[in-house]
Amino acid sequence: MVFRFGPNSGGEPSPIVIIKLIDEITQVSTSNLSAFVDTGADGTIVPLHILQKAGFRPNRQRRHFYTAQTEQPPEVVVGYSVLLQIDSFQLRDVDIYASRTVNEIILGRDVLNRIIFTYNGPQRLLEIIDFE
Repeated sequence: MVFRFGPNSGGEPSPIVIIKLIDEITQVSTSNLSAFVDTGADGTIVPLHILQKAGFRPNRQRRHFYTAQTEQPPEVVVGYSVLLQIDSFQLRDVDIYASRTVNEIILGRDVLNRIIFTYNGPQRLLEIIDFE
């Protein structure tokens, strides 16, 4: 699976992958969603309104979410356990976090560390080769 980088958004272009989220408890799912691949993000963040609209049920886990903008206080985010799908590949038991302040989906290292991929910056391509 090959994905192109998205346009510049105030900085360098980033790879964008198309994902689908499935609630592992209720089996409700989202439609296809665009997610920014962020190799510097520890976890995966999804805007809260996307998960609420789809009917996902949160877990009890919470954590503090710190942005790169140091002047912003941390946000307490709620965790969700999901099956994350990219094309025909599926990752089970993925913990994602819902944010009230983030407007885009950020796919972090919690997911990326379970995927074999190549990152071709000069050609602005990301190729997913295999999952764990």
